[in-house]
Amino acid sequence: KRASFFLTAGAVFGGDKVIKIKGHSDELAQNQALAGNAGIEIGDYVIPVDKNGNISGGVKVSSFRPYIGLGFGRIVPKNKRIGFMFELGVQIHGTPEVYTDYGNLGDLMTEADNEFTDIMNQITVYPVVRLRLCGKIF
Repeated sequence: KRASFFLTAGAVFGGDKVIKIKGHSDELAQNQALAGNAGIEIGDYVIPVDKNGNISGGVKVSSFRPYIGLGFGRIVPKNKRIGFMFELGVQIHGTPEVYTDYGNLGDLMTEADNEFTDIMNQITVYPVVRLRLCGKIF
């Protein structure tokens, strides 16, 4: 018996938001004078809050991601009714970017962000593991 190895290449078109952050601060909503200049601290970032005390942002990547994978198995089982496929691959999504819906995050970064952004700049791929059950009808 021989295993059927294969190489897969293609692209993934999908959402660009990997992490979404949404929140609300009643304290900042009540004190609107503070809300325009205040933010919520997440790690080394200060995500700004709108005048109603709402926060919205997260981490995003490219919505077009090239894909390459290596696997084994058959789409149509050769001698049996049911077979399986296994695949390991990566989506290449580029450099992740922290964003906010209220204001410019670039102006709000602190000096300590250099370590965080250095790590984020190195994470440019998303690993993928696929297991598939395949069946033969006739």
